[in-house]
Amino acid sequence: MKSIKEQSLESKILKRLQKNPVCTELVHYLFADEELQEMQDYANNVSIKRLGYNDHGPVHMRQVAANAIKMLNLLQDSGIKTSLEKEEIGTFEDSMCAVIIAGLMHDLGMMIGRQGHEDMSVILAKPIIERTLMHLFPDNLHRRTIIKSLAIEAIVGHMSSRKIHSVEAGIILIAEIYVIYASFV
Repeated sequence: MKSIKEQSLESKILKRLQKNPVCTELVHYLFADEELQEMQDYANNVSIKRLGYNDHGPVHMRQVAANAIKMLNLLQDSGIKTSLEKEEIGTFEDSMCAVIIAGLMHDLGMMIGRQGHEDMSVILAKPIIERTLMHLFPDNLHRRTIIKSLAIEAIVGHMSSRKIHSVEAGIILIAEIYVIYASFV
């Protein structure tokens, strides 16, 4: 059962994606994914009850995703291109998909512990990312490849302990900081 805060953030996310049917389908798919929900819930349990940290579960991950979506939309409205657009290898929609995936999965590694949780998040997220992208783009290996790669870069880079090389990964890093230090959502 999702909390009122989770439901509110999901509504906010969907509102920010109104003009993007592919990303709307993506978030509906991920919000309905029972395994992802269980992993987010358990990451929060470990974070709070075992490790004594703050929220690193479904609410936090939705807050990061909501912030990242807002920032990416602001960049687009200002005429600033994403890395995929600049490199002419993908679209704004591809960048948005990667940012959404990373935002909703960046702290799954907290299920295991704090140290190296970015790398653990990738290991845990990879099967969900692959099945989600196969659902969305079954006949487009190129899109699945670039979105997965970019999402993984953003997940491993969200703690700023690793150098990142894309606008999209930078957005996740900043969205994470905003959730911790401000109320941007």
